[in-house]
Parts: sequence; structure tokens; C-alpha cells
Amino acid sequence: MKILFVSHDAFPAGAQHSFARITGWMARNTDCSLFILSLSGGALLPKLQAIAPTLVLDAHLAPNASEDDVLKALLAFTAGKPDIIFGNTCVSGKIYPILARLGCPIITRIAELESALARYADGRTQEALFRHTNRFVAVSQATRANLARHGVPPERISVIRGFIENTATNLAQEQRHALLTEFNLAPDTTILWGCGSVSLRKGADLFLEVGERLQRKGLTNFHLFWVGPASDDNIGPFFLRKERSAARDLVTFLGPISSPCTLFQEGDVFLLTSREDPFPLVCLEAAERCVPSICFAASGGAPEFVGTDAGCIVEPMTPEAMAEKAFLLAKDEDLRKSLGRQARKKVLARHTGDTTGPLIHALCRAVAAVGRGHGCSTPPESVTGIIRTAGERTTQACRELLAHILPSECIHVVQARPFSQAIRKSFELALTEDRKWTFVLDADVLLRTEGLVELVDFAERQQANTFVVQGLVYDKFFGILRPAGIHLYRTKHLARGLTRIPAEGSTLRPESAMIDAMVRDGYLFWQTDAICGLHDFEQDYASIMKKCFLQARKHAEYLPHAMAWWEHRKAHDKDFMAALAGVQAGSNHQGEVFVDADFLSSCIRHALDTGNYPEKPLPDPAALGREYVQNQLAAVYADQLHLQLQNIMFPPARWKHVYGDKLLKRMQPGVGV
Repeated sequence: MKILFVSHDAFPAGAQHSFARITGWMARNTDCSLFILSLSGGALLPKLQAIAPTLVLDAHLAPNASEDDVLKALLAFTAGKPDIIFGNTCVSGKIYPILARLGCPIITRIAELESALARYADGRTQEALFRHTNRFVAVSQATRANLARHGVPPERISVIRGFIENTATNLAQEQRHALLTEFNLAPDTTILWGCGSVSLRKGADLFLEVGERLQRKGLTNFHLFWVGPASDDNIGPFFLRKERSAARDLVTFLGPISSPCTLFQEGDVFLLTSREDPFPLVCLEAAERCVPSICFAASGGAPEFVGTDAGCIVEPMTPEAMAEKAFLLAKDEDLRKSLGRQARKKVLARHTGDTTGPLIHALCRAVAAVGRGHGCSTPPESVTGIIRTAGERTTQACRELLAHILPSECIHVVQARPFSQAIRKSFELALTEDRKWTFVLDADVLLRTEGLVELVDFAERQQANTFVVQGLVYDKFFGILRPAGIHLYRTKHLARGLTRIPAEGSTLRPESAMIDAMVRDGYLFWQTDAICGLHDFEQDYASIMKKCFLQARKHAEYLPHAMAWWEHRKAHDKDFMAALAGVQAGSNHQGEVFVDADFLSSCIRHALDTGNYPEKPLPDPAALGREYVQNQLAAVYADQLHLQLQNIMFPPARWKHVYGDKLLKRMQPGVGV
């Protein structure tokens, strides 16, 4: 996948540092081809150039360059059309009218709330931003809510919060000692930090007020340090007031310092006085140093991180309330250290490249998959397509989707009970057809046809002992990308596979057990990140109950997370009410469980009869075609709960993996789909 990343400049501010972290993580951890377009230069340019090829537009082209000149330069730079464009901040929107001519989907990461949006993006830029962006990445729920106020529908917004580097920072001991010495401060002085541009938006005036109120409360042995440049034209009078303040010797504005958080140590406190801040990374950096934060409620994204365990949240824009909490923490060393340690635990669990980077990569893949639309070549007529059905409502739609990519004579529908027998019958049919590859999909999967092309393309490049290649589907009930109902088998190995199908009733996962047995025999099983379709959409209530009855046994450890979302969704979609009823029946069942339609029907009969579950009308297969699949895939990760469950149940780190060869534990860079 080729990605053009766009930054409005390369100046060392928060959004640009985040941009460098995202592109750096993608370069180190994926096989994507990255290109960076910076509309103008800045001090971060060498860092960006070390990550990927970088084009500084205003240095490369004359100011009066035409749109055609810009497009020609971009296509030459990226060696052809990229698969996707990823813009960083609202300001990138000013070049979107030109980039849109490339015909690529555009993702925009929004790290601005309303006042910053109005300040940095004029009316024309905002119009281009909202017109041409296919998918927004909001850095917080507050940012998401602001986008919604601009009319962006929720399915076009994914909340993916900022992150810090995985590597731990070390205390700059000599620099901190010199700072304390310069201001005649004892080593046990309580230090309260502020950080950012000295501006009214960042609340520099409120920071001073907190210091004044702490002084009036009688607090001693403390000092407030603010790190950052003065950048607000209206801040001049503030410095005059600061010099007249009774707390002028207790509050110091140090100016810009490189890596200020290396001065933080356990026992300090961070004061986030911002009136508006989308998701301040400095809170995360402070947390990594075991420093808790105090922030204002309704000020942006900081309260989403701080919560009840990583610091304190106080009344909006109330310096007195912040001073009260700061006084409490300054007086209670054990409390501030306890909150600091919990803050560190939280940031390392939720906000590092290892947790956030894969989510950005997955979103890029999902949006690019939709963007590729109908432009894939047909796989060779060496594929037998087998649809396994147990009477699903989507069987015909599944067949029609597969017919977009395979000739009709290559497509077969198999119906057999129990499931182990359906596997057996499918393999026997495939051996009779005797084509190189056998694509088996369950009838509850609505195929993204390009996904099959990607699987075949990948499989053709693997060793002869490859048995099966598996892709991902977007699961309606777990709300994540996971493997289910999609397998591409090398046909010549199916005769051996037949001998490895387990006896019915011995396992709830007969196909997985058979594949595991083949892996033990020395064959390869590849899990890829090819997105192949939708799973469990448009099913009838009885089928949903049966599936979730089994999920109560197969995925019991994940269900509490999924069920919380089902409870939220059941009022809007009765499928989720049926899912809850199925899980309840499965949890209550005593005795053996069989993957058999008749057995499962008897188990959910009471729940189906006693609930209000009228029979659904049969769906029109034409309405469940390619456009339907694309639209549903475009909604991947529209809900933050999905992101959390993805990391718990099937994290992106598992999307590209090979089983069965000790020399190939992970796919090498450059090998993928």
C-alpha cells in the first residue's frame, strides 16, 4: 500500500511531532511505501527526511505553479498514484482541491477544536477539508463532537488518540539540578509544571493565577515552571501583570526547552491550564515520567486521559479549584506519587506506538480497500469457489458477489450438516474440480471481491507447502476485523486435509482443528491482513441467536466487552437484542455443544419463542452488492469501543503471521498483500 502523508509544515509543534511519530511508526512496522509531502519547511524536516522520501512543496515549485504542475510533481515524486492520502491537521485541507484530482481516498487527522480550526483554516480551507475528506481521525471525543457540529456524520469519524514513543525517557539530572540551583530551590521542592506556547488559549494567565492562589493558601516550598515560547500577540499585557504579581518569584516562564519532560520526575505535578486543547501529548509525556496532571473539565481531550486515576479534573476555567487540588497534592507526597504511577501505567497500556500505530495502519487499509473500488483484475480461472450454507438469508447475495470475480462454472454451493460434514463435502468437491486453489467462504460473509484477488496474489508467491491463506472480515457483532468464514486452500493438499477433519462433537472449531493438524504435519497456514468482506450482516434472528449461543462457549473471555456495546445498540438494532438472548442461552446450557443447526435450533427455541422476533423479509441480493459492502467497510472503527475490543480480541500485530515454519514466525517486510 502506497501512502502519501501530508503535513502543512515541518515546524516543531505538537501536531507536527505527532505526525513524525505516526510516519515513523508506519515506516518501522509496516511494509507500506511512504511518501511525505510538507507544504513548507521547518526544523523537523531532517527528521521527516530520515523517515521517508520528503517533498517540500514551496521549495520545489514556484509560487505561481499551476495545479497541473503540482500534480505532475506529485506523481513523479510518488512514482504513480498513491493508494491513500493521509493529511495531518485541518490546515492540510488547503491543498485538497489539487490532491482530490488524484482520485485517492483522503484521511484527515484532526487535532484542532473550534477556536484553532477557525484560526488556522480559513473558510476556503475548511470547505475543501470537509468536502474532500473521506474519513476523519479525531484525536479525542471532544474533537469528534466538534466535527459532528460541522455536519460530519459519525460513521466518517474514528477516534484514535495520540501516543508517545515506546522508549522510556530518562531524567536529565544535571539540567534539573542546574535549574533548581539557579532558583535557589531545595531538592524536595514541589515543582508544578506547565507547558506549551505562552498564550491565552493555553491558559498562561490561569497558570499564574494558580500560583497566586497557592501563595495565598499559605503553601510553601513550591515553584511553578512553564516551558514554551511566547506566541500569542495578545500576551504582552500578561507579562506586565506577572511582573507586578505577588507570586512573581514563585512562577517562572523559562521559554522553549528541548524535551522539557526529561526535567520531570516522580513527585512533580503537571498543571494543564488550557482553555481548549484537543488531546495534549504533554499529559502523556508527563505520565510516562510518573507525573500526574490536573486539568479543567470541558477543556478538550485531557479529561479523557486523566479520568479518576491519573490526576484530577476540576471545574472548567476555575483557577481556585485547580489551586485546591494542587495544594492537596503538594501536601500529600504519597498521593501524588500514587497518581503518577497509575498515570504511567495507563499511558503505557493505551498510548504508545504499539497500541495506537496498528489502529492507524488498520484504518488506512480499510479506507484504501474501499477506495480501490472495482479496479482489480480478475484472478485466474484456477480457483474453485465454494459457498458453505446452512440456509443463511445472504446465500444468494454471497453467490452474486463471488460471481463478480469468478466464472459461474467455478462457483458451487454446499449444504451439509453437521459442520464437519460440510468441510468434508467441500474438500471432496474441490478435489473433483481439480483447480489449483479452492476458495471456501461461509454464506454469512458478504465478499469484498478485491479481497479474493489479494489472497490469490499473495498465495501465488508462497512456498509449495502452503496449505491455507486466510484473510479478515469485519464482524458485525464484535465490531472488529477478524478471521472468520474465509479460507483459500491449495487444492493438492486437501486430500491430506480430509484425513485431519476431527470427529463431530470433539471440538467447537473443526476447521481450525483440521488446519492445526496440517500445521503439525509441516504445512503452512498464513494469516494475512487482506480485508475480504463483512461477517454476520443481514442475518435472521434465529441465526444470530445460534451464532451467539456458540460464542458464549468459543469466546467467553471477550463477550463482556462486546456485550457492553450490544446493550448500547439494541434499542437501535434488534439484531443485538437477539445476540444477547443467544449468549444468555449459551451460558445457561448444561452439557455438550455441537456445531449442528438442528441442535442449535433446539437450544435457542425458548428464547426465540418467548421474545418478540418476527421473521424478517428476505433481503434483495442486489441491495447487498459491492456498494453495500464498501459502505459498511467505510464505517470500520467508527466507535472507540471497537478499537479497544480489536486490541483485546485480535490485535493488528496478529494480522500478518505464518504458522508452521520456525524460520517464518512473522512475515518479512515486503511480503504481504
